[in-house]
Amino acid sequence: MGKANKGSEYVCGVCGTTLVVTECGTGYLEDIVCCSQPMKVKAAKAKKSKPKKAVKKK
Repeated sequence: MGKANKGSEYVCGVCGTTLVVTECGTGYLEDIVCCSQPMKVKAAKAKKSKPKKAVKKK
C-alpha cells in the first residue's frame, strides 16, 4: 500500500468497517485486512462550499 497520511480512510468492502489513520509513523503499511479481504482507500469527499452572503450596500 505505502505510507498512509493522517486522516486517510480505509473501508472494508464486505462489512463496511472504516479505519481512520490518526497518527503518521515512519514505516509503511502492509495490506490492511478485514473479513479476509484487503481494505480499500476510501475516496475523499469533496468539500461543499458555502454560498457567500450578499453584502448590503447603504
